[in-house]
Amino acid sequence: MRSQGRPSWPVVIMAAVAAGLSACGNPTSTDRGVVGSYVAMEWTIVSSTTTHDLIAGGGHLDLALASDGTTTGEFFIPAGVSPEPQEQRVSMAGTWSQDGDIVTFSMPGDTYVRFVDWTVSGRQLTSQFVNGGFTLTTRLRR
Repeated sequence: MRSQGRPSWPVVIMAAVAAGLSACGNPTSTDRGVVGSYVAMEWTIVSSTTTHDLIAGGGHLDLALASDGTTTGEFFIPAGVSPEPQEQRVSMAGTWSQDGDIVTFSMPGDTYVRFVDWTVSGRQLTSQFVNGGFTLTTRLRR
């Protein structure tokens, strides 16, 4: 007979198993160690014939990662600075997740940011996007 107010052994065991599983980590969790505001310190497009320095040309990529897994910020490239002839201004509103030292983004804004894995290294996020004849390298610093 069970005494009132005390859980049965199956309930205790299930609670212990659940606690143990949650301690193993969640591959889509947000790690508070990367939370903060980031700005592009290196942002270049290199092709076989030319290099475009997007920061020197007046562009910026600002990205804030919040502890609740959301993002804000702006992606901006002035007209004529990149291979695209028109100005590009895109909101970075969306979400982020982390698995080990890789951060990924999900956002409606149509940029490469959401298609690449970003590597965490200290206070930096870095990525390299290769598409056809060009390579886009980005280093964000917190």
